[in-house]
Amino acid sequence: MEEIRKKQKQFKKIMKAVVVATTVFLLIYIGVNPMIASASKTAAVITVLNYACDIMVIVSLALVFFYYSKYSKLELFLNDIEGEINDCGYYLTAREER
Repeated sequence: MEEIRKKQKQFKKIMKAVVVATTVFLLIYIGVNPMIASASKTAAVITVLNYACDIMVIVSLALVFFYYSKYSKLELFLNDIEGEINDCGYYLTAREER
């Protein structure tokens, strides 16, 4: 269980970092896009930024989908198992010795 939890936590950190980076990039892009459009006569810069936004959003959504499809049921199962183990430990240590 510990190995699975480590993998889950590591993947969640990666997922959060990618989602936060995508969100920051999108917010900056939305603010800077009008200035780039008016200052730049070429459409290449705008096209590259549009593709970068699209790719980052798709990667973020794929990571979120993969994380929740893989670990959502596993999270419930591991929480139930850990609860049962804690209950067993409580009942074994709470009994009176004879």
